[in-house]
Amino acid sequence: MEPLKQFYSLTEGFIAFLEKQGKEERDVTIERINRFLEEREELLKRIGPPFTDEDRALAEKIQALNEKLNDLLVREKTAIQEQLDQLKRQKEYRKKYRNPYRSPTAGGVFYDKKN
Repeated sequence: MEPLKQFYSLTEGFIAFLEKQGKEERDVTIERINRFLEEREELLKRIGPPFTDEDRALAEKIQALNEKLNDLLVREKTAIQEQLDQLKRQKEYRKKYRNPYRSPTAGGVFYDKKN
């Protein structure tokens, strides 16, 4: 199979994976994304001229798929970043719960002065 056709089918598979990707282990998802990206990079290195009219048409389809792929990757990156932020907040809440008097108070101090 030509590298361009392989690249097209790999891109379609990558998009299908990202669209149906559920709540599986985040590390597994990241590993699969990295593997897809590495395979795409290797295929890109093998793609070269001369290009036929069929190759040019396929390249236009690939370009449209790449835009969709970029949107899906941005969505995935945002989801990972939100999850990391949530973990960081949970860690801070746990620290405050375990020792609530360690951190400085947000308000001032009230002294009751009796005259």
